[in-house]
Amino acid sequence: MTRMGEPLAIRLEGGVALPDAVLEAARRAGLAFADVSGFGELEWVELQRGEGVARLVGPFDLLDLKGRIRRVGERDVAEFVVTLSRHTDAGLEVLGGRLARAVGSFLELRIEPLAALAAPATPAPATPAPPPREPAPARVEKMVLGEKWAEALAESKRLERGAAAGVWDDGPPAVVPKRGDIVNHRQFGRCVVAKIDDDYVFLKKPDGRIVQLGLPILTFAIQGTEGDATVLDVQVRRG
Repeated sequence: MTRMGEPLAIRLEGGVALPDAVLEAARRAGLAFADVSGFGELEWVELQRGEGVARLVGPFDLLDLKGRIRRVGERDVAEFVVTLSRHTDAGLEVLGGRLARAVGSFLELRIEPLAALAAPATPAPATPAPPPREPAPARVEKMVLGEKWAEALAESKRLERGAAAGVWDDGPPAVVPKRGDIVNHRQFGRCVVAKIDDDYVFLKKPDGRIVQLGLPILTFAIQGTEGDATVLDVQVRRG
């Protein structure tokens, strides 16, 4: 167990599952309340979007992870905000948001313990009860949460507004195929992405011919993977 107030630095490798691996490392170190930061590489990630999640296939460079772990009753809870990047045929894509789940090849973490809140003192029987007021521990909790989370939440909001960074604003994150991916087209059937640029995607049809489609009018949805290729459905945007 780490001494109270002493940060813990760890490296996790090989099929790292988030947030479970972080919670397990904190439990082994005897930490129930701590701030977490780190970086690494992720194979896939699920980011929270409203009531649901968006699943994205990597590999991703985990540029930054920030958040907190705490024990609520008998349950350990983790809340993380992440910033990610990946290379595509169209260039470098950067995105981020609140983490739901992920699996990575490695993760380097700094876990910084936070002081637990003390229970309010019981007044002596002969001493009159003081007027009701907010207990000092509650003010400590408010200060810690407010100051520690302000930076992470501001970063999350900036990422959600960052259209130039390729992050969603009012809709789900844009999904763009890469060369070698499989695209199910309603008219052309099961096609392979032969080439993609900023304006067009070139699909190789089952008969070997190439068809060119304009990217701005298309919407892609990930259906799964086959080996190193991502399988996507494509639809033409309406309006």
